[in-house]
Order: sequence, then C-alpha cells, then structure tokens
Amino acid sequence: MKNKMLFAAAAALVLAVGTAKASNIWDDPNGWRSGLFSAPTNGAFFNPQELQLDLFGSYDNPEPRLPKLFDSDIRHGAWGGGVGLNYFLSQNIGLGGDVNLADSQSARLVTHAVGDVLFRFPLGNSPIAPYAIASGGRAFVPAWDWVYGGGGGLEVRLSGQLALFGDARYLWSYRSDGDRLLLRTGLRIVF
Repeated sequence: MKNKMLFAAAAALVLAVGTAKASNIWDDPNGWRSGLFSAPTNGAFFNPQELQLDLFGSYDNPEPRLPKLFDSDIRHGAWGGGVGLNYFLSQNIGLGGDVNLADSQSARLVTHAVGDVLFRFPLGNSPIAPYAIASGGRAFVPAWDWVYGGGGGLEVRLSGQLALFGDARYLWSYRSDGDRLLLRTGLRIVF
C-alpha cells in the first residue's frame, strides 16, 4: 500500500511541475518544440534555474559491502527504470530526487526513493558535463531501510532542452545488508 502511495505522490509531483511549466509552452507553442533539437541561442548549454525531468533505465545490483564490489556476481541484480526531477539553483549545484522501479523478486515494485544533491562541472562551452551525486533516502527492497551514498555520471546535451545521461552510484544501507550498486542511463528533458 505504501508503494502505491509513493508512486502516486511521485506522479502527482511530475504532473504539477508539468502543469506549472505548461504556461510557457502555451505562450509560444512552437518555441519549445522548435528548440528541442537545436543548439541554445545564448551559447550556454548548462544554465542556472534549470528544471529537468529524468526518464531512465536502471540496473540495481545488491552488494555485500563496498570492498567486495568487484567480487560480486552481476547476474543477481534487477533491471528496471524510473523517473527523476532535478532543479539547478546555479549552473553547478542542483537538488533532485528519483524513484527507481525494478523487476524484483519481492512483491514491492519500487526499490528506493532518494533525494540528491548534484554537483555539475560543464566543460567550457561544450555540451558535455560530468557530475557528482550525493544521495540519501529510503530503500524498500530487500528491506525497509535508510540508504545514503554517492557516485558520478556524465551528461551530454543534444540540444538546449534534450540530453543523454549515464551514472553510477553506490548506496549504503543504514541497518540491514541492503547495500546496492545502481547504474542508470536515460533521457533528460530540460525545461
């Protein structure tokens, strides 16, 4: 029941943000669509006050502990996907959150929901930006537990409003043996 409530809350948040940004789309309906595959006019690919929607595929692999990371078998993980929402306060610092859903052995579909602090490092005026992630939140599979961790990734802007990204993060479980390696890749839509 709690997973349904969490999923409904995440869906409501995405719809609320989409509705808030829809007023700009209605003011100039062709502006957003025509800029989807073109380079930004101001020359900067990464800007402050960006709102981003992440749609991603994921691989969530349980780990015994970090020192055993490369000794574990990757065949015991779960494929899935998720949705995330980020807001960049400045060009380099952002806040976000994401929910991961996976093909799990248990009845729970949502594996975790975390909040993120993002540190982005654009490479000059190029469309490439490596980033670091600090995360904390709640895991639901294999057990209800608090998780925290971090990692890094790379974002490549195809245009001012569309990007591809990939990242990896390690999440430590607070009490149980629920550490995990999460690999994500997907599409990032910038509003």
